[in-house]
Amino acid sequence: MAANFFHSVVSTDHLSLTWPDGTQCFAEVSVDINRRVTAIVGDNGSGKSSFLKILAGELMPSSGSFRVPERRGYLPQHASVEGHSVLDLLGIRDIVEALERIESGGVDEHDFELVEGHWDIREHAETVLSDAGISEPKNLSRAAQSLSGGEAVKVALAGLQLRTPELYVLDEPTNNLDRAGREAVYEFLARSTVPVVVVSHDRELLNMADEIIEFFAGRVRSFPGNYSAYESVIAREQDKAVQAWTEARSQRKQAVRKRQEMETRLARDARRGKKFAASKRKPGMAMGLDKQRSERSAARRHSSHAASVEDARREEAEAQLRIRDDASVFLHLPESRLPQGTKVVELTPRGGERSLIVTGPERLRLGGANGSGKTTLLRTIAGDADAAARSNFQVAYALSDIGFVRQLITLPAENTVWDVVRAANPEADPQWLRDHLAQLLFVNDDVSKKCGELSGGERFRVEVARTLLAQPAPRLLLLDEPTNNLDLSTVQWLVETLAGFEGALIVVSHDEKFCEDIGLEGWVDL
Repeated sequence: MAANFFHSVVSTDHLSLTWPDGTQCFAEVSVDINRRVTAIVGDNGSGKSSFLKILAGELMPSSGSFRVPERRGYLPQHASVEGHSVLDLLGIRDIVEALERIESGGVDEHDFELVEGHWDIREHAETVLSDAGISEPKNLSRAAQSLSGGEAVKVALAGLQLRTPELYVLDEPTNNLDRAGREAVYEFLARSTVPVVVVSHDRELLNMADEIIEFFAGRVRSFPGNYSAYESVIAREQDKAVQAWTEARSQRKQAVRKRQEMETRLARDARRGKKFAASKRKPGMAMGLDKQRSERSAARRHSSHAASVEDARREEAEAQLRIRDDASVFLHLPESRLPQGTKVVELTPRGGERSLIVTGPERLRLGGANGSGKTTLLRTIAGDADAAARSNFQVAYALSDIGFVRQLITLPAENTVWDVVRAANPEADPQWLRDHLAQLLFVNDDVSKKCGELSGGERFRVEVARTLLAQPAPRLLLLDEPTNNLDLSTVQWLVETLAGFEGALIVVSHDEKFCEDIGLEGWVDL
């Protein structure tokens, strides 16, 4: 059973955030959070991370109010280790340096304020690092880059604990982590006695939650239970929504049919009236009164049926809005078929061990800890000379038709969507390219958007388009952590797109569910 607290840990009342250019991030968010682990889900750009920043005190809302504990531990989405030490990751450099100045005879009042209540901060830090299994826990000046990805996140989480927070606020804590790093986050969540609010696209993490808060289509809703329970609720709602829409559509068709039948009857009655009038079987005044009554009756019936049709159309439209169109993005792929057994790539380890040969249409997963050289190997296969000089493998053979979707997507900020995709296939029929971009929801003027203005999900779709729609079409596709920073609906779209890819795949990913869904057949651990 989900653990409840007896008071509201976080409370927001009509919280809204609008950017300086007038773009609305989210509006009127009112939630009460009182569970041990609360996970926030939603599509990219729905405002999840911005909402977390408000809770963490990093951002102020445009309107509304909120209440959070005074002591909060915040782990941002992109915590850099470059140029930092363990002290920086722990977030205690200012306290330790103030303590060192005091120990050297300093009397600055600000230093004493910083150290107040933290006189044993170094010993406390060494204890939490040791408990987290970090080697050299006493070496607080150690370069953060010397840590593995798993160790770095353990240190960052240990730093949050040093502040004895009343609330943890975590933004995508498992992104870019190897399995050991993810396990460290899972263990932290399992052991935490302090409430946690976390944004994540990691299904395994989401299934540790006691409550799911969903940002969707401008609305915010709470669901008790973990992500699987949330999916079940949404699936049941969608089944009912589709049924309601089907019934509303039937009612609308019936209303239209009744109006048509009514108009046919009125037209027939009008023809009869004209014939009767021509026969002059009644006095003229009586005939005129009959005509007026008939016209008023016809007008009432016409108005009534028109209103019925309009009501039915409105109900159908409202019912359709309740259906989530998760399959609106799709992509028909160019021919990529590889005959069974076609040699795709041959890798020779430096040192003369047996070569690794990948044949089509094999789907292979590269595994290993962060820093083991997975990305370097992908770049080497793709023909990157700098990466080849650092790789533990040499490429003895590789297909020439290679597509590479990189972990860090770089698109020219001033170029348009059309510029980028067109450059990858300049000989293609423009209408063919436009049709495929439309499948990716880039329609009409959207193809003229500058890449610097695109959302994360849009940037990913452009990168996939320029890779898969290139000429020649790739028959070997390299994917480097493709699900990082993607919302779950885009991940599902990628799974369905790759189902239509008939070439060979080599994938680096720590997303177990994604690897299972795309049918990876082999595993090479570096």
